[in-house]
Amino acid sequence: MRTWRNGSRARLRIWCLTTWGFESLRAHFDFPLTETGQRDFCYYYKALYMVTFFFNILVAFSTSPAAFLAGTDTVPPKDFYPVDSVSINEAERLREQYRNMMEQKNKVGSKAANFSFITREGSKTSLYDLSTDGNILLLFYDPDCEDCHATIHQLSDLSSERNFSIVAIDSEDDRPRWEQTAMQLPEGWTVGFATDPVQEDEIYYLLSMPTMYLLDKNKKVLLKETSLEEVLKIR
Repeated sequence: MRTWRNGSRARLRIWCLTTWGFESLRAHFDFPLTETGQRDFCYYYKALYMVTFFFNILVAFSTSPAAFLAGTDTVPPKDFYPVDSVSINEAERLREQYRNMMEQKNKVGSKAANFSFITREGSKTSLYDLSTDGNILLLFYDPDCEDCHATIHQLSDLSSERNFSIVAIDSEDDRPRWEQTAMQLPEGWTVGFATDPVQEDEIYYLLSMPTMYLLDKNKKVLLKETSLEEVLKIR
């Protein structure tokens, strides 16, 4: 059985911050007292609903992390929050603050953040050390991600018509798994394993896998968190 990897935990944390505005429920279960001094029973009911809701989230996430994290609209009704309106407003404020912060990272027109990685040939390098004559498709992938396999297959079929080089980076933390699979990616690609904590430090906003950025030869971001269809429009 595979262990819960740091990259998956990081993406779950990003999802919680983006969707809810907080990482943990601990500080949000502040049950009020009724006029008789007893805990309000309806709040315990709401808490039970929230626990059940999060259990369903964890089941869905563990079944297919990439597919689950690709959708960020899974939010329960506000009247089921076991918190007061002040806490709800604070969570919404933090959520928007976090989303805005992520939008500012590696935004279109800015220079992409640098990070170090080791190539499948065994050399240590970084994004800024790469030298190309044209655009770069920066592809963050997970060796065990079915959507990643599909995207890699589509890209490999474009080898004769694409006008960009491909840099495929595994930003998870299972290096032995990467070493087992790295040579399976097409020849001519730069395939690497991130040695900097790209996900844990949120150097890039990687909510799901695969995530693609299109860069020019100077590492300026042309497209952020884009699709293959949009990449192919750039000539």
